[in-house]
Amino acid sequence: MPHEVSVRTAHAGLASLLREWLDDARLALPRPVTLVVEVGPLPLSPSDSRDVFRQGNVAIRSGPPIHTVSLDWEPRLGRAVLAPQSTAANVIITEQGLQRENEMLRSFLLNVCILLVRRVGLHHVHAAALRDPHGRGWLLAGTSGSGKSTTTALFARHGWGIGTDDIAFLAEGAAPRVTDVVCWRERLALHDDAVVAVGPDGGTPLTARRKMGWFPEELGAEWLSRITPQVILFPGAEHGDTTSLTPIKGREAVTRLMRWSPWVALEADFADEHLQRLSQLASQARAFEVTLGRDLFDSPDRLLELVS
Repeated sequence: MPHEVSVRTAHAGLASLLREWLDDARLALPRPVTLVVEVGPLPLSPSDSRDVFRQGNVAIRSGPPIHTVSLDWEPRLGRAVLAPQSTAANVIITEQGLQRENEMLRSFLLNVCILLVRRVGLHHVHAAALRDPHGRGWLLAGTSGSGKSTTTALFARHGWGIGTDDIAFLAEGAAPRVTDVVCWRERLALHDDAVVAVGPDGGTPLTARRKMGWFPEELGAEWLSRITPQVILFPGAEHGDTTSLTPIKGREAVTRLMRWSPWVALEADFADEHLQRLSQLASQARAFEVTLGRDLFDSPDRLLELVS
C-alpha cells in the first residue's frame, strides 16, 4: 500500500489547504514523510555561508559544515529545515506568506516536498510523463514554455495515458535495473493560445498563473501514478511548422537529464542514488531532441510515426 505526504499543523485553514493540495497530487511514496508546519514570525536566521542553490524566490543551502538543508522563501516569507536522515520537514510560514497561496504551494512548499521525498528514494525531474496507446512510457524533459503542457494536453485528448505535465519523480522500478517515474497529479495548465490550439472545453481558471487548467481525467485521459519511460524527448526552445527528431546518445542524454534535475548536485547522501536513477533512465530509453511543430495539432500520431 503506497504512503503519502502527511501534514501536521495547528492552523486549521492551512491544514485544509495543504491536505487538498496533496490529495490532488496523489504522490505514491514507498514510506511516509511529513510536513510539520507552523504559522508565525520567522526567527532570526543563523549565519550560513554555504553556497545558495536558487529556485525562484527560494534560496536552498545544503551540505557541510551544517549538514541540514535549509530553504528560505524570500523576502522572509517562510523557512524550512530538513535533517539528513529525517523524513520530516520543519516549516514556518509567515502571515504574509499565507496571502501568497500560489507561490507558497507551487514554489516554496513544492521545493520542500522535492527535497523531502528524496529521503524515501524519489528524485525530481522537470518533465512530463505519458503513456502512448501502444503502452510505451514517454518522458518530455525541459523548461517551462518548451511545449510540455500543450503536448501533454493534446495527447490526453487522443488516447494517451497521462502522469504529469511537469512534476515527475524518478524511482526504483518494479522490474530489476529499471527506473520508473512517479507522477505528481495536477491540472494541465494552458495559456490562451494553447487552449485555442488544443480545443478542450470547460477548465478551471488558474488566475494567479494566467492560465486555464484541466485534470487529465477532464480531458478524457486516464491518470497514471507510475510510468516506465521507453522514450525520452528533449523539446527545443524553437517551435516550427514541422515536428522533427534527432537521436541523442546515452551520455548526452544523462547530461541533459541532469540539466532538468539539478537537485542531483545537492546532498551527497542522496546524490549517488539520484545519478544512478538518471543513468539507468538514459540506458533503458531511446532519447531524442525534438522540435515540436504545429503539425501535431492536425496529426497527433506524428510522434509515434517518428519513433516507430
